[in-house]
Amino acid sequence: MLTITDISTTIFRLPLQGQLRWGKHSVLNELRHVLVHVTLSDGAQGVAEAPPRPTIYGETVYSICSIIEHELKPRLLG
Repeated sequence: MLTITDISTTIFRLPLQGQLRWGKHSVLNELRHVLVHVTLSDGAQGVAEAPPRPTIYGETVYSICSIIEHELKPRLLG
């Protein structure tokens, strides 16, 4: 049976071609997302994207990484 042997995260930036504006003082020039890397016991690897939605759900790239590292990873390894 395959098991998960490692889970890691990488924060990356996506520059926007123009500014994204909403409201009077809200401007984005780039998006920051999280890549989630999963390794299985047979060496197979997978990558997924976890984009935060701070204005909708309140999470950030840092809260996503923290939840994966401290809550999900201990439950999913092995």
